[in-house]
Amino acid sequence: MARKAPRRTAERILETSLALFNRFGEPNVSTTLISSELNISPGNLYYYYRNKAEIIRALFERLFSAWDTIFTLDETRPPTLDDLERLVRANFETLWAY
Repeated sequence: MARKAPRRTAERILETSLALFNRFGEPNVSTTLISSELNISPGNLYYYYRNKAEIIRALFERLFSAWDTIFTLDETRPPTLDDLERLVRANFETLWAY
């Protein structure tokens, strides 16, 4: 049976931070709480992100990347109402996640 490759620590930090921010609100989440939730030392977290602002910046970059993927249309034809509905739904789903 093949073993799954472990997720990278930087990605785990972002996923856990996002979950904590969504659960408790960003002002109520510290890097100490994030590292504790991940069972890593604060120093290990700071190896990947110097502070909470860098974590937030990385999460915004992920959001913007998701938007770049969502907001694409077939340029060979005019947009349809179905296209608009897909864009609106995908946008709300993405915003809900962040």
